[in-house]
Amino acid sequence: MTEEERKQLKTFESRVLVLLQEFKEQSTQLESLREDLELKDMEIELLKEELKQSNENYTSLKIARMMEFSHDDVKEARQRITKLVREVNKCISLLVTNEDHPTNPQPGTD
Repeated sequence: MTEEERKQLKTFESRVLVLLQEFKEQSTQLESLREDLELKDMEIELLKEELKQSNENYTSLKIARMMEFSHDDVKEARQRITKLVREVNKCISLLVTNEDHPTNPQPGTD
């Protein structure tokens, strides 16, 4: 083997060693990234469950608020009806009183 061939072989060997070292580093980095990805996937699943639970809680709260609102509406409606009934009773009472004691006699009623 000539001197030139030995130099080329030595250069080739050093490049192969560099490539092997790079391969090991890349493999290590890839493994680390895979672990990170697995952790992120687990975190995503936990967050999905949390979101699902939050949505269920929100729906329950909306229903509860609607029921609460409806109860207040019923109470207000009852109060309004009671007030209207009192006003109608007053009107009827006034009409009955006016029929019993007319202040202006109707023509032709004498």
